[in-house]
Amino acid sequence: MCKLEEFEQWEGEGEVIVDIKKEIKAIKNQLNKIEMDKSQFVSEEGYCELLDDEGPVTVAGCTFGASRILKTMDPIAYRCGFLDYADSIELENIPEYADLCEQLEELDAELELLKEDLEE
Repeated sequence: MCKLEEFEQWEGEGEVIVDIKKEIKAIKNQLNKIEMDKSQFVSEEGYCELLDDEGPVTVAGCTFGASRILKTMDPIAYRCGFLDYADSIELENIPEYADLCEQLEELDAELELLKEDLEE
């Protein structure tokens, strides 16, 4: 292979590295977004199940779930409780976060391979 062909190969790899770095930056931004506000990625169903674990509440012969009562009677307390619940969820248990971490690991590995190729 002549020197020009080698240069063109490295130049192409350099462009791939730049593209991978852009993807890594975008993924890190998405991860930061999830870390800053997990409530967008946690379902209210889990919170309602937690509230309803004690069983139904009976009032004047009518039976309701605790989550429904709290959400209806005091939506602010419900929302505050949900935000606390969302904050208690481990990031690794949020599917979107786990998927992004996996993508980031794959891109990091690919980037390292390309850097090694350029050093050779």
